[in-house]
Amino acid sequence: MNITLLVQFLALLEEMKTREEILPEFERLLDRCGFDFYGIVRQPKPHENPLRLLLAGRWPEGWPQIYIRKKYVVIDPTIRFLGHAQRGFRWRDTLVAFRSDPHRKRMESMMVEARNHGLFDGYIFPVHGRRGLMGNLTVGGRVVDLSPVELSLFDAIAKRLFWKLLELTDPEIMAELVSRVEVQMTRREMEALHYLADGMTSNDIGKVLDISSHTVELVHERHPGKVEGEEPPSRRGDRLPPGTDLLTAQAEVQRLDRIRKGSRSLPFIPVPVTGIRPAQVL
Repeated sequence: MNITLLVQFLALLEEMKTREEILPEFERLLDRCGFDFYGIVRQPKPHENPLRLLLAGRWPEGWPQIYIRKKYVVIDPTIRFLGHAQRGFRWRDTLVAFRSDPHRKRMESMMVEARNHGLFDGYIFPVHGRRGLMGNLTVGGRVVDLSPVELSLFDAIAKRLFWKLLELTDPEIMAELVSRVEVQMTRREMEALHYLADGMTSNDIGKVLDISSHTVELVHERHPGKVEGEEPPSRRGDRLPPGTDLLTAQAEVQRLDRIRKGSRSLPFIPVPVTGIRPAQVL
């Protein structure tokens, strides 16, 4: 059991002030727990280079380039399951949740290729903030069985480590992510709007959040039909221009409740914007 090591690292993390202090200690902890590889990243989006969001990491040679080239972020079952997860979970358990998914075969191919690069199994721990899913810590390599207590401790480490590294790496982004948001929205609404503001299609958003594109389109319905003379979003691939003000988009969602009754899509999880704590794993 590595409970003592994990508790000691949590205590030590409060005292360390620089990346140069934190990362060697964290990597020593992972080595002693049996994990070969790890990544601490802000929440990735389809068609965006995940390495640009990497706060810290250690991966098999060549694997990040393969992951990006084959756009695995769109179908990666661990990333897709993050949209529902409240706490950490095992990589191999996610395929069960997507056994009827049309991308199931590609998911399995991705897992096989990962194993060929030494990524046999691992765990991923979500980090939530006021705007929904902010990022994650993933650890893996050899097969390691964590106890429930160890999983809970890794969850705590993931959250503290993510925010501390983000503050040290990019304080401006940190300030933006923790700033107060007054509009009360569901987690799904916030994440969908975040992706819309980045110009993603409703189909891509649906794949990442594991909801129907119809659900995503509900967010569009109260927006003006045209943007600077362009066609309505439904005719132009459901894209909003990159850089759209997220708070402006969020204000529109307040009217979403009036049209949601006719939706046949997956239910939303009601979570206040301030102090998000997802209620359950779907």
